[in-house]
Amino acid sequence: MKNSIENQFIEHLVRTLPRSGEQMNALQEADAEIIRTGHEGLLLALTMDSIAEEIESGLYSDPFLMGWMTVLVNASDLAAVGAQPLGILVNETLGPEADDAFLEQLQQGIAGAARACALPVLGGDTNFAGHTELSGCAVGILENNSYLKRTGCQAGDLLYASGPLGLGNAFAFQQLQNQPPSVSYQPQPRFAQSALIRAFASCCMDTSDGLLTTLDQLMRLNGLGFEVNSAMAHYLHPQALELCQNHALPLTTVLAAPHGEFELIFTIPPEQNKRFLTKAQQINWQPIQLGTVTEKAGLRLRTEKGIVKPDTTAIRNLFDEHHGDISGYVRHLIEYIKQL
Repeated sequence: MKNSIENQFIEHLVRTLPRSGEQMNALQEADAEIIRTGHEGLLLALTMDSIAEEIESGLYSDPFLMGWMTVLVNASDLAAVGAQPLGILVNETLGPEADDAFLEQLQQGIAGAARACALPVLGGDTNFAGHTELSGCAVGILENNSYLKRTGCQAGDLLYASGPLGLGNAFAFQQLQNQPPSVSYQPQPRFAQSALIRAFASCCMDTSDGLLTTLDQLMRLNGLGFEVNSAMAHYLHPQALELCQNHALPLTTVLAAPHGEFELIFTIPPEQNKRFLTKAQQINWQPIQLGTVTEKAGLRLRTEKGIVKPDTTAIRNLFDEHHGDISGYVRHLIEYIKQL
């Protein structure tokens, strides 16, 4: 498959950087970096993520949500590799808008997410600059020398989501188009689900960048394809479905844009499926079956108009090609989807 602009940029950045001999995952092979600890069977999962573009663009304007997402984006990476959360370091670079009321809400968001994710704040750094930028570095542990990777699925494996999809892009559409707010957005950690996924799945990745970007990355890394044969109404979040209906948007819109809902996308070998579903029922979880892994590369997606074959790399690159022009990006994305 074609490589995305984002992947090319990352590969360019790291080409001369030294690499640890204790690191187990290859570049982009997992949502977190996996390091041997020297203790039998015990691995360290490390990840770092920032909330910068989201604040600068106005996508996150509520300080509570800024704080919540600073923790959640990092927790989601740990969940996607099956790690048990250990703690998080938080960097707060604060802009002139950070008055007492702003800081109170920001810290409440960080604290609330840290408790929900069982990620105690171990420390961090505080700075002041011309605008607010937040980041975290989360740490988790893995036992038995095993972790979830983005690679490893086989043709015939079943494709699942940990929960409904499209909410992140529905929220972004409203927020960036200055629509009256009706979408509630506060993603939750998926550690309970990821512990079970780790026992059965052949690959896993979170939907931090939306469903189609996630599937594009998994297809590229595995050299396979996906057939999403479930009707979208079966797996779209009700609020995302309602927004599309109210604004006459193709349902694919809330799957194609690059702001996700932080669910987990994973594949289960068919011979493991019955046991997996039995275990999921025992923890009161209903994973959503989306389709199957196919030998032939590319995506076949059932839409309200029938089966389409979107160019997921082209869709993924569209955002970068508009260089921050949100309205132009949204217009061209909708035009592309309608042409499908």
